[in-house]
Amino acid sequence: MKEVLGITDNLCQFVQRRSQDILNAMSLVLTTKDLIQKLRDDGWNELLKNVISFCETSELDFPDMNAQYIVGRSPNKKEDVTVEHHYRVDIFFATIDT
Repeated sequence: MKEVLGITDNLCQFVQRRSQDILNAMSLVLTTKDLIQKLRDDGWNELLKNVISFCETSELDFPDMNAQYIVGRSPNKKEDVTVEHHYRVDIFFATIDT
């Protein structure tokens, strides 16, 4: 979320100024879209690397990303979804797409 907000901050500040400079606004929109798409395409591995590093430094357990993700509390509600798919698609991509 920090990355997404960092990317969109300039555009948000520009829009709040209520400037009539449409060309700069369109340029900022295009740049922001490109940066968000780059984050969506290439940002997962860097984020995962940072999370693993944090967990190791803080001596926290890190889940097996290839394990099956269990929805809810009941192991009977199984879907063919890995932990990595859940975090990458259901959370990371959903946040960026929003």
